[in-house]
Amino acid sequence: MLSVNKEKKKQNTLLSPQIRTTQMMVIYTLLIITYKPISKRLGDFMDDVYNKMQQRCKIYAITYTLSKVKKKLNFGDNFLSQAIFHTSCIYNTDDALSKFSNFGLHFHPCVYNRIKDTWKSRMFRAEYLLSILNTIEPKEDSTSRLAVMHYVLEQVCMGLLYVFW
Repeated sequence: MLSVNKEKKKQNTLLSPQIRTTQMMVIYTLLIITYKPISKRLGDFMDDVYNKMQQRCKIYAITYTLSKVKKKLNFGDNFLSQAIFHTSCIYNTDDALSKFSNFGLHFHPCVYNRIKDTWKSRMFRAEYLLSILNTIEPKEDSTSRLAVMHYVLEQVCMGLLYVFW
């Protein structure tokens, strides 16, 4: 189970007869690892669970097959290693993934340093552009201020793309 979100829906009827209804709904994000792919479409599967739980429990499922998970963990997938070994497990049939539990987070120092340097240079450029923003007279030409703010946002977005891509 990756996350839990509890919602409380409340409806008051002010016309006679007065009825007060409160419905509790829980939303779960589940990582499901199966031996074979689920035969249903993922949306249909989530809708079936929602309807079987009398519309009180909604799930968002992330599905993988065991062979794909083993391949990804062997290669070094940080998301799966965090999700499998550092969150609570609701149901487990065997310990097929236990040999991967000793692995730490995977990053190569050279790759990490290159990403870090690119991020710092993008943020330095954005900071510089923000510092010159106050030198532009807003009353004379607001489009030049807007253009500089556009470039600041562009530098931040390029840095984020490089980090997460």
